[in-house]
Amino acid sequence: MGAVIYRQKNDTTFQENMIGWMRYLTENLNPLGVQVAANIKANSAPNDVVLRMMHSVNIWLDENGFTHTGKNITGSNWQRQFDYLKEIAPIKGYISINQVEGAVEKADPAQIEWVIANFLLTRGPQSLLAITPFIDKKAIYQEFHYRPEMNVNIGSPVDNAVQQQKAWIRKFTKGMVVVNPSAAETITITLPRGKWKTISGQIQQSALQVPPACGFVLTRL
Repeated sequence: MGAVIYRQKNDTTFQENMIGWMRYLTENLNPLGVQVAANIKANSAPNDVVLRMMHSVNIWLDENGFTHTGKNITGSNWQRQFDYLKEIAPIKGYISINQVEGAVEKADPAQIEWVIANFLLTRGPQSLLAITPFIDKKAIYQEFHYRPEMNVNIGSPVDNAVQQQKAWIRKFTKGMVVVNPSAAETITITLPRGKWKTISGQIQQSALQVPPACGFVLTRL
């Protein structure tokens, strides 16, 4: 279904009307086999209101993702996205749209790995990832874009994301992901015993330095 935009963060009447409308659509279309998706901006209203909207539909279409207008989302904005997804991704559909700087095929490999690492960190059983270009101050949605890094096979998640030294980690059956959401601080984490390979092919052992706004997808060797 179409996009949902709040007029003002403090417009409670409008917010309640929109939530009621989305619930009405979901309750009446689901019995017909139709799922309702809503394009909900994470900072468009107080957090509790945004969550109620997300719970009113079947799928959260997230146009901001963890990279928006070519810039990685960090700090408190990253934390808000993460907190929403801890509640939403396990039980609802989630479409993560990430606008990387420039053409997708030529985008910085580090930014691509950041996008994939964040997606894997938070993904649920009904989550989908899209990487789109941001060129000349414009996001381009009408094309399909692919990076071979998206084929990385780290298996299935074995637990939820946990925090280690201010970084976030999620273990998988064949690997793990590490995300540093800080905009300024480099974090060093201790790796589980063994050898690990990043998407770019670097071999890591014992410890891993994670620069600001950086993520790694590691497969076990």
